[in-house]
Amino acid sequence: MSIRKILGRTGLTLVALVAVLLAARAVLNYTTGKKLEKFLAEAKAKGLPVSYMDVGLACPGTTNAEPFWKAAVVLFGGQDQATRILNPELANLFEVRPLEEKSRSLIRTGIEKNRRSIDLLLAAAARPCFQLRDRRVFLEQSILHDYVSILNLIKLLGFEALLRADGGDVRGGLNEWIQGFRFVRLTMQEPELINALIAISNAKCLLIVLNRIVDGRVVGGDDLAALLKELDVESWRAAVAGSLKGERALRIESGRDILRGRLDSLDVGLGRRFLLWLFRPWVRTQMMHQYSAFDEIEALLGEPYYQSRMRMNAFHDRQEHRPWYERLPDDGFSGISGTGMKEACLEALMETARIGLAARVYLAREKRFPAAVADLVPGLLSREPMDPFTGKPLVFRIDRDNLLIYSLGSNEKDDGGRGTFLVQQLVTPKDDDWAWRDKIRN
Repeated sequence: MSIRKILGRTGLTLVALVAVLLAARAVLNYTTGKKLEKFLAEAKAKGLPVSYMDVGLACPGTTNAEPFWKAAVVLFGGQDQATRILNPELANLFEVRPLEEKSRSLIRTGIEKNRRSIDLLLAAAARPCFQLRDRRVFLEQSILHDYVSILNLIKLLGFEALLRADGGDVRGGLNEWIQGFRFVRLTMQEPELINALIAISNAKCLLIVLNRIVDGRVVGGDDLAALLKELDVESWRAAVAGSLKGERALRIESGRDILRGRLDSLDVGLGRRFLLWLFRPWVRTQMMHQYSAFDEIEALLGEPYYQSRMRMNAFHDRQEHRPWYERLPDDGFSGISGTGMKEACLEALMETARIGLAARVYLAREKRFPAAVADLVPGLLSREPMDPFTGKPLVFRIDRDNLLIYSLGSNEKDDGGRGTFLVQQLVTPKDDDWAWRDKIRN
């Protein structure tokens, strides 16, 4: 047989194989398209979001706190000397170091410079709901600038509440703190993971400030009771798990972008673009698989951290070791286990605060300290708060007039209540105790 005939037959064979491959791809493209349509229709019938416009609560007109949030960001004065010292001074507060006069002066200047923005956040706290009017804004880089501004404004608001208390207006400081905490909790109505992480960071900052406002000061029973009502641990945990509703929708939106050929966000060359086109049926299959995976992770985030940590870490490891072709509709579920840890850190601060505040109420009523946390249940606390990292009772110590309550933290070791507060804890794990300290005076 001549070379020409061999090459001709080989060419015909290759053409036939390509034709078969393209025909198979066409059939799979059609069938997976129908499956995806049916899958999303069934998800929507169950009340799950299949588009980014499906997430969030109905929040019309003047009921929405978002316009105040946006206006506060627009008016924010930006980074300056005052905002640059906020994180170091928060770390000092957490480690019970005094706020020096120079820092007080700088922070007061920052507060006055951003007076209007802070007032807008306080006004937003009075609104019943929060919803971004343009949900697609989460796909834009500019939202990160907005969040940095809100982080700084919440810190300034917290320091203003502390400075009010230091000036003798304890009730005024606590009322402002409550409004700030309510605003942060309100933003959790926008179900998006980055939104939850920012809210966790803001709430942690405010809880550190609250400890320093209450520490060693005379606080009325009504004020203590009002503070206790704000610290609803279960609602925060549920809100963090609920933030994945937005993540579900974003994964579908990302998959749809790929199916439409919008690959700007992916690092792909011409060869991989062709493969993405060829494997569009696989992309649809992965969209359905990854959408369903949120059932597992939402359930894990809805559990106490000590119960879910091992399974959450295993889930994270499975996602991180997926091959590139299983990441087509998104970049995986990176950071999910870290989200669980951050929420547990917040719970630790809230639970220790609840015990500390309830102990103050007990002292006012009984003229003595509770001998144990059990003395606060059920009269002041509906249940005994547990360490979110161990599932065991929090450490509760009274040395004369010094009250110390703490969680063992993610290392599950008793560091005597010692801890450090770093802004990096927004994105990295924490390995120290989370504590509430109070020099109680009769």
